[in-house]
Amino acid sequence: MILENLIPSSPTWGLMFLPDGDPISAPLKLLQHPPSVTVTVIASSMIRGGTMIGQRHIRENAQEFDVDDYDFDGYRGLFHRRGGNWIIWTENLKHIYVTPNLERPNLSWVYVRFVMRHFILAHFMARPGYRRLHAVAGPLTNRKSGLIIAGPYLSGKTYLIHQLIERGIIAEQFEDDCAAIDPDWQLHALIPSETQIQATHQLPIRAMICLDGDTQSIESITPQQAAKWAFPIQASWPLSWMPPFMPIETRVESVPSKLDCLRMPEKPHIDTAVKAIHDLIDGLP
Repeated sequence: MILENLIPSSPTWGLMFLPDGDPISAPLKLLQHPPSVTVTVIASSMIRGGTMIGQRHIRENAQEFDVDDYDFDGYRGLFHRRGGNWIIWTENLKHIYVTPNLERPNLSWVYVRFVMRHFILAHFMARPGYRRLHAVAGPLTNRKSGLIIAGPYLSGKTYLIHQLIERGIIAEQFEDDCAAIDPDWQLHALIPSETQIQATHQLPIRAMICLDGDTQSIESITPQQAAKWAFPIQASWPLSWMPPFMPIETRVESVPSKLDCLRMPEKPHIDTAVKAIHDLIDGLP
């Protein structure tokens, strides 16, 4: 099978990894130059041949599922049993192919974005000194810096940031799950759009909230304590079950001194949490 012939006539998105800048994403038809990576939706009937070479049981966050690994002529791939779909890639990882779930074809874009985010985060994590956080983030209203909310799966991060947006403390949401930060603690966030060109948001992080299931109170902690607690928490991307496979660095090497941090319980009482964050932000220079 030669899947590259399907790209021009199939729904396809691209990622541009610029050597001296952050990536951009877009539908392929909107890109003026050949992308670094393409992700294309194809019919399951186009996946032919192949040899099953193994099966893996994956456990990530609160989810478990099996994947069947396959070798094809010129391709590698897997069948995601829970998702009910294929993910196929060329050996150089330049072209990725995703098949829809036949029972839920409307999820095709969800699958595409999921795979694109894997390659985006893998790109960031390959850079020296970058770290990932299981976190949401956004810019503080009327400031040139941002706030990040870190915590484990189902700890209340999304609800809290939505409340901060509604109450005017956060202007908008830049990151909704897995935050990449550089050695200077600047956020690099790219969430692909189905219909538009999307550039990476860059945002210096000025404050951090840790949603910690081991505490029952709200207290100030040092940047070093916050980073040491947050870095090891499992995040969604890069995926452990797709190439490029890479170790995730969790050592704390650099933390800015001008990072104000709070620790509070998971799923905190929202009015109490918002007031504590409001007071923290009000006290920033």
